[in-house]
Amino acid sequence: MATKTERREVAALKVHQWIKAWDKIVFSASEHRKKPDPYFYLFSLPAVELRNLCGIARRQASDLTPRAADLGIQREHDPERSDEIWRFVEYGYPWSTLSEAKRKTAEFNDLRKPGWLPTAIVITILKPSDTRGQRTVAAEDIISVRDEGVSCRLSLPYRQWSKEWRPSEVAPLEVIDGQHRLWAFEKDVDTDLLPCLPSFISRFCSGSAPECGGLQTRSV
Repeated sequence: MATKTERREVAALKVHQWIKAWDKIVFSASEHRKKPDPYFYLFSLPAVELRNLCGIARRQASDLTPRAADLGIQREHDPERSDEIWRFVEYGYPWSTLSEAKRKTAEFNDLRKPGWLPTAIVITILKPSDTRGQRTVAAEDIISVRDEGVSCRLSLPYRQWSKEWRPSEVAPLEVIDGQHRLWAFEKDVDTDLLPCLPSFISRFCSGSAPECGGLQTRSV
């Protein structure tokens, strides 16, 4: 367990977003729609490191679960979709859509190109009080944020990341949107691959993946 002074720190930008119209919205913490903070953080981490830090809240498959009571925000993971995303990152489109037999030949090597992945993986940073199935993030795994005005620093739960690191209990980060992109990096990848990570603090979520604590996220 790393002490506070030994922890790895990551620089982030604090992005303020709030309009007056949102003051008219009725928020309700009891219905998992508490008022969100008027800002989020923007930073990046190596994809393989992020995988170790993240958990996913799955939606309940049963129709008996009321929408307000279902905190799961992500659909069931589709491994084939993540595999296709990884092939895109590796050699771009249209090479990623070729059959396995065609990819194994040299005939289509001229189709290879870098597969940039600029779209963000949206996450939430869990607080010690957040519960997931009556479990919480272990004290030594909590990710803290030190505000420095426009910028800030995130303190991660280790001095130096290793592939063997795992959270003791609940993962300190939770995916709001982008699970298929994140799970595309189950294989060993270059540590220079750094996804963009808009992140929110302790967001209670219900409903579809883009909805979070009364806040909706959307790529446009």
